[in-house]
Amino acid sequence: MKTKFILALILTATLAFAASRSAVCETVSGADANASEPKTEAIAAEEKAKLEKAEAEKKASEARKREAAEKARSLERARQVLYYVNIERKKRGKKPLKISDRCQRKAEARAKAICRRFNHKGAFGGLGCYRWKAENIARGQKSPRAVVRAWMRSKGHRKNMMSGKFDYMGVGYCRGRWVQTLGGGKTRVWGKNKPKKIVHRRPKKKKVKIRR
Repeated sequence: MKTKFILALILTATLAFAASRSAVCETVSGADANASEPKTEAIAAEEKAKLEKAEAEKKASEARKREAAEKARSLERARQVLYYVNIERKKRGKKPLKISDRCQRKAEARAKAICRRFNHKGAFGGLGCYRWKAENIARGQKSPRAVVRAWMRSKGHRKNMMSGKFDYMGVGYCRGRWVQTLGGGKTRVWGKNKPKKIVHRRPKKKKVKIRR
C-alpha cells in the first residue's frame, strides 16, 4: 500500500511539473509573437513605400518619354512645313528660313492655346528679341504640305511667309490646329554686352562761402 501511495505521489508531481513547464513555454512563445508583430508591420510599411516610390519613378519616366516623343514629332512636323515654305520662297528669290528654338517654343505654346480659342490673342508674347514678328494659323489640314498650300492661297498668310524681313520660323500643332510663328531682325540680344542703364541726376549746387 505504501509503495502504491509513493508511486501515486511521484506521478502527480511529474504531471504538475510537466504542466507548469508547458505553460511557461506557451507564455514565452506568446511574448515572442507579440514582439514580432511590430517588426512585421514595419517591414510591410517599408516594402509598401518602396513599391510606391518605384511606381512614381516609372510614371515619371513614362511621362518624360512621352514628352520627348511629342517634341520629336513636333520638330519633324516643323521641318516638313519649313521644307515646303522654302520651296515657295526659292521660287520668288527669297532667302530660306530656319527653325529657331524661340519661335518653335512659341508656336507649340500657341498651338495649345488655339485649341481652346482660335484667335491671334497673345501671338507675340515672348518674341521681343525680334524686330519683326508674324503669325499664321489654320485648322482642318491633315498634313504639312496641305497647310502650306492653304496659307499660300490666302493673301495675308502668303505675304507673311514670303516676306524678306523674316529669318526664322517655328510650327506648332494641336488637334487639327496649326500655328506658324515668324521672326526676323534681332534687336535685343545683348548678352554680357547689355548697355548699362543711364541715370540722369541733377547737378549738386555749390555752396558759396561769404567772406566777411
